Amino acid sequence: MKADANSRGVWSLDMLLAIDCAGPRVSVCAGTHKDNLVSRGLNAKLNHNEILAAAVWEVLDLLDESVPDRVAVNVGPGTFTGTRVGVSFAVGIAQGWGIPIIPVTSFELAIGMAPASADRVAVALPIVRNLWCRVFMLRGDSGWEEGEIEELDRASVSIGLNQTPLLAPLGDISGAIMTPPDWCPSCELWKVANDSNETTHLDPAMVRVRYVGPSQAERNFRDRRRAVEDSNR
Repeated sequence: MKADANSRGVWSLDMLLAIDCAGPRVSVCAGTHKDNLVSRGLNAKLNHNEILAAAVWEVLDLLDESVPDRVAVNVGPGTFTGTRVGVSFAVGIAQGWGIPIIPVTSFELAIGMAPASADRVAVALPIVRNLWCRVFMLRGDSGWEEGEIEELDRASVSIGLNQTPLLAPLGDISGAIMTPPDWCPSCELWKVANDSNETTHLDPAMVRVRYVGPSQAERNFRDRRRAVEDSNR
């Protein structure tokens, strides 16, 4: 064990903290081994910022107040507010503790839901109300590769898949492979991050939210500007 000046405790030998707020839940887990993780999941709606910190401290307290060596975070795509809260919090504690951060996309996370026999899957994620994104993932020699992202309305997400499995980890699409009720996104995130190599460990200042298309704020601004222009005609 190596000492740390932080008042919360000491550094563990290889403690990884995983934070996922890209969906409707706040999900946090930590541990040194995938078969011995401590996790917490809470329904958030739009108050991710109000419950995330308490969930993180609770998990760390259950691990004898250990301070992690690394932090992993789901950078999206996902819910606009939740994703930004999760990424901002993870970047903040990584900078404060002086530890590397591992960004993981929702697409990488969804692959954990894929059938073992699948070599091609489609991942669908909600962007804003009634607007989704879809990306085809292909299994190659070095793992899954991400294809081009499409923006589609909800009704068109599952069209033209040609028997390709459709994964919808953050939303409800009929006929898709859905997350089970007890699915722990931060536990899956932990496994993905723990299997990553050191080239994916970034300085916190380099981490950015992974958006698909214009952000919600940009959409709102665009809609307001269009409404003003229409009223002036």
